[in-house]
Amino acid sequence: MPAPVNHAPRLPARPTLADAIRQRYDADEAAAVSLHGTVANVPAGSEIIAMNAEPKYVISIRDGLAIRHRENSDGSRHILGFLLPGDICNPNPFPRAPADHVVAAVTPVVVERILISHLQILFLQGGAGQVVLWEAAERECAGLRDRVGMLERRDARVRVIEVLGDLVARIVAYKGTGGAIRLPLTQSHLADAAGLTHVHVNRILRGLRDLGLVATQRGSVVVRDAETFLALARANAHAGPHESA
Repeated sequence: MPAPVNHAPRLPARPTLADAIRQRYDADEAAAVSLHGTVANVPAGSEIIAMNAEPKYVISIRDGLAIRHRENSDGSRHILGFLLPGDICNPNPFPRAPADHVVAAVTPVVVERILISHLQILFLQGGAGQVVLWEAAERECAGLRDRVGMLERRDARVRVIEVLGDLVARIVAYKGTGGAIRLPLTQSHLADAAGLTHVHVNRILRGLRDLGLVATQRGSVVVRDAETFLALARANAHAGPHESA
């Protein structure tokens, strides 16, 4: 019997950004923290943060899948990263410049928004809550460093495995279980994230499908067994620049 499929847009509820910040304070301090977020629904394909925007809010993903992307000089899209529930779109509450990339919804997305001005006041008063955004910013930086290394040193098959493996690892960490996981990604998303052509990604997915590792459905890729796929991703991470497991 095939393993049940876990839908990426329906992950277990994460603490709201406001609650995550309050949790960094002790009970007496938390009671004094006045911080409230508003919830908004974003349709699939719509922008959450536009290029050159000057956001009034720090925005976090509550449900669904989003991407960071830039448009290349030839009009093609370069996906910089994927945002899952609990991820923060713009963790810097003291931005010095407009947004230099777009954050957009892949699936219908629910976001939480907290006024930047409220966070600025809170953080200027000091306290442990600001660590939540610092940690989010550092995770983003670490992810971008990994992505640069992937694009520079890895062959095409390993790139695709690393993109899928990163998403699977994060979903497993959120859920605490593995099994089969459906990722609401098209081959276009994978190509734009791995820096490959759609034809190349299609060929790689066929090979992974022949090995029983993935299945492709309209608008999604199903990783048949998370632990098996993550073992492959880990093996590839330790391979040489142009080797794959």
